[in-house]
Amino acid sequence: MKWFDKSRLPIHFAAVLAGGSGVFGKLILLSPLLIVFGRALIAAAILGMIIGAFDRQSLAGLKGHKRGLALSGVLLAAHWVTFFQSIAVSTVAIGVLAFSLFPVFVTLFEHLITRTRISTHDFLIAALAIAGVTLTTGGEAFEFAAIEGMAWGVLSGFLYALNMLLNRYKFRALPAQSMALVQFTAAALVLLPFAFFAYTPPSMDDIWLIILLGVVFTAGLHFLVIQAVKTIRAHTASVVLVLEPVYGIAFAALIVGERITLLTLVGGAMIVLAALAAR
Repeated sequence: MKWFDKSRLPIHFAAVLAGGSGVFGKLILLSPLLIVFGRALIAAAILGMIIGAFDRQSLAGLKGHKRGLALSGVLLAAHWVTFFQSIAVSTVAIGVLAFSLFPVFVTLFEHLITRTRISTHDFLIAALAIAGVTLTTGGEAFEFAAIEGMAWGVLSGFLYALNMLLNRYKFRALPAQSMALVQFTAAALVLLPFAFFAYTPPSMDDIWLIILLGVVFTAGLHFLVIQAVKTIRAHTASVVLVLEPVYGIAFAALIVGERITLLTLVGGAMIVLAALAAR
């Protein structure tokens, strides 16, 4: 059964971590810029220490690609900031649901890149995922107060789709851990001046949460995604990652007390079916 295909395990683990990352936007009492700067800096430091100790030779394989990887890091930073901004101005549910529309962008861009027609299968899977996302909002996403959150979330998904395709079509042969190191470093550097002006003193709880976000939910998550898109289609990876709102809403309900409606459960089931049917 394709669901248990070994090549898909990394992207499924990544979906769980991606779903959990959204709650940090509510738990950490800092601006999205500072949260993202902290996660990028910590993730880069962790990967740098690991690569420096065990895999220095992998950095040599990046020769000639560092500018492109830096651009990918900038896209990654923009995706993170817009994602946490979406959650900051609305809810975890709206943030992850709006972001999870990114498979639509991936499908469109991938067919443009390969100059192939969108198959009926891909169209139906994307339509099922979008329908699930719409139902999962329970109508809440269309209230005026949540429009800003939806807009930031959709922009975040657009940026993430661009970054995913860039990793697949430009850097597929590069070592995943070294790619992630350059991308995280670029993200931290581009955000440094903004973080400086947005700085407010963090509490100890904020510091520990940012460390957890950077080590597990950033370094670990990003490595899994990069590794996955080297062996499976970007469209397939993106549809599996649509599971993120299912996990995200569950984490939000358990950790920050957001409510779950019947429409949320029905929509979540549709999203799971879309991921199961991805090829």
